[in-house]
Parts: sequence; structure tokens; C-alpha cells
Amino acid sequence: MFRDPSFDAGQTTAIPPARSAPSHPSDDPEVASLVALLREINAASPSLPPRPEVVAEIMTLMQDPRADSKRLARLVHGDPALAAHVLRVANSPAWRGRTRIVTLQQALARLGMGTLQEIVLSAAMAGVYQVKGHEDVAAGIWKHAIGTALFAKATARLKRQNVEAAFIGGLLHSVGRPVALWELMRQIKRRRLNSTPTAVRAAVEIGHKRVGSALATSWKLPDVVQSVICHVAAPETATDHQTTVRMVAFGAEMAHRAMHESPATLYPESAESLVPFRHSEALDLYPDQVLAILNQTGTVLAAIRAMST
Repeated sequence: MFRDPSFDAGQTTAIPPARSAPSHPSDDPEVASLVALLREINAASPSLPPRPEVVAEIMTLMQDPRADSKRLARLVHGDPALAAHVLRVANSPAWRGRTRIVTLQQALARLGMGTLQEIVLSAAMAGVYQVKGHEDVAAGIWKHAIGTALFAKATARLKRQNVEAAFIGGLLHSVGRPVALWELMRQIKRRRLNSTPTAVRAAVEIGHKRVGSALATSWKLPDVVQSVICHVAAPETATDHQTTVRMVAFGAEMAHRAMHESPATLYPESAESLVPFRHSEALDLYPDQVLAILNQTGTVLAAIRAMST
């Protein structure tokens, strides 16, 4: 979690829920000055959060087909707080069975290696998506990241692509946003700036990709994750891992709609009346395939609630 000793939530300006940005927000002098502060961040910046120790290890496990449950168990048992979190999520309505899970071995048996690895990674990353004084905003970013990861994974499975890369990319695609928000609020407090919430929001939207890229380099994240962070807003610009980038972009759009649209609007009467998704055509997804992924919305929303609390 980000905490600045001088950062008093009671003295800061709350950031409201996301709203439509102006056509050219960077033309606003106030926004431009805030974006300039974010440009000072690079991979060596001391303001970047350190990589949680578990993140690198769990990513290695997720992408190693030879990984076994013993390695995962050792990793989780080495962090009591992480172990407690994993068991709590495993006992949530999203995965709860008839009997309560009390050991990691029981969680592995019920959830499987893949799902448990995803829960561990999300637990390890949760602190990065917390910004003191702006918990609601950061929580919204985090919930969307989880939803993106789950929908991207579902898409990868349908397309017979690497589901682990899709999940990791989805979970981290917006990691620059909370880091950029925290850094801006720290700078605003330190420099005693009188910045409006709208300008802060716009600056974060403009500058988060650069911050995310710097973080990915600093943390030595896999190349595919770096490609996702840098190109998810425009997958066609990705020269490497373009399919994964597109799947994450598709997952992000699906997560947004699943979280904000009513079921009556989201679910069509038939595949033919499905409201188009921007990236479905580029992924060669037929309407019935999109509908099959969309039908997992209930499961995804339950998982978001479990993994984000």
C-alpha cells in the first residue's frame, strides 16, 4: 500500500468517479503541468513502489508447465498474511463448497493449481492498487483489473492461447494508474498545489502508460506484460505479443461493460443482436463465441468480489 507520512486523507481533495475527459485535456495548462510531473518518473525513480517479493516467484510458477503444488505451497506458507488471504478467498461464495477449506492442500484440491496461482498473484498485487485517501477510486481500478484478467483468460482459453500470460497481462495492464495517482497526490501535497480533481484525473489518464512502463522495467516484468501495458489502448501498435494485447483489450472492454451495464442491456436475446465489442473482430471471435465468454459474467463478478476484498 502507498503511504506518505505527510499525506493526510482528511486534507486532500477527493477524486470523483471516472468521467469523460475533454477532447484534448493535454491542452489544459493545469493538466499539462501535472503530466510533466509524471514525465519525471523512470525505471530508476525512487517513487516507484518496490516489487512485492511474491510477484516474481508466482509469475515464474504460472508460466512453468513443470511447476508443482509443493513449490506453490512453500511460497504461500512463507507468508502467513498471504496464506490467510488465500484461504479467505477460497472460502468466498465464488468458490465455497459444502465444507469449509482450512488448509492450502484443501484449497488446491478444490480450486486447482491454476486458480490458486491467480488468487496468490492477485493477493500479492493488491497493495499496489491501494492509494491512501483515494480508496474508492483505486478500488475501482483494481476491480476492473481483476475482471480484465478473468475475461482475458477466458478469451485465451477459447482461442487456445496462453491463458497465464493473458491473466497476468490483464491483472497488470492498468498498474500505472494507481501509481500515477499516488505520485501526483504526493507531489501536489509536497508542492502545495491547488489542483482540481478533474485535472488530476485527466493527468493520470494521460500519464499512466509511461508510469506503468517504468514500473514494468523496474520490476523486470515479462516482455508480454510490458507489451500489454504499453499497447493495450491501441493493440494494433504492438509489434510483439499482439494477440495477447488484443485479448487483454477485449477483456478490459468486457469487464467495463459487465461492471457498469445492467443484465438487460448486457445480454442480448440472441448472438445476432449482440452489441459489438471493439476487439472481437480482430480476434476473429464470432458472435456466439463472444456470447459464450459473456455468459461467464456472473462467475467473473463473484470472483471480483472475492479477490478484491
